[in-house]
Amino acid sequence: MQTGVEARPALSLKRGRQIAQSALSPDGRLVAYTAANKVHVANTSTGEELFPPLPTASGYGLVFTPDGRMLVTVDASVTWWDAATGRPFATGDSNTTRGGPISLSSDGRLLVKGHSPWVSAYRLDPESRDVRIVLDNTNLAFGGTRAYTVSPDGQFAVVSQMFSADLRLYEMAKGTRVKGNSTEHAASVSAIAFH
Repeated sequence: MQTGVEARPALSLKRGRQIAQSALSPDGRLVAYTAANKVHVANTSTGEELFPPLPTASGYGLVFTPDGRMLVTVDASVTWWDAATGRPFATGDSNTTRGGPISLSSDGRLLVKGHSPWVSAYRLDPESRDVRIVLDNTNLAFGGTRAYTVSPDGQFAVVSQMFSADLRLYEMAKGTRVKGNSTEHAASVSAIAFH
């Protein structure tokens, strides 16, 4: 451990600026955050914003794709933005009015968003730049959403509930629950991962 080296924050924001949401790019070089009803994207080393703030409040979530090339924001719409230029790549209606945790598939094309007790999912078609709702505010009807994740290939999502020991599997291509594939545990499951 070095001594005599001055410690300083990697990123310093203007005093008084309230941050509602934030996301760090997978390589740690960019940070996206919402302030004053806009999304800002800055270099974590310099604190410099890459481009003017994005015209979205992103009140329901934001996340970088696993390759770091896009930023996904959720409010009245779901938008995939080019993280280097700030230009919108694709956008679609979110059909949601509530915030909640979000999860992306490893290819960055499937977004799952929970907003207790509902879950929604959106799929990006990069060729047509179309965003399609796969699960539309699906009421899980068994308590609040506790945890969920998307399979690496984007084919399935698993959801656990706050007041249930159930795990439910959803097939994303059909937007339906896979029947007979729920598992019960002694208590609510707080973390889920695909191997």
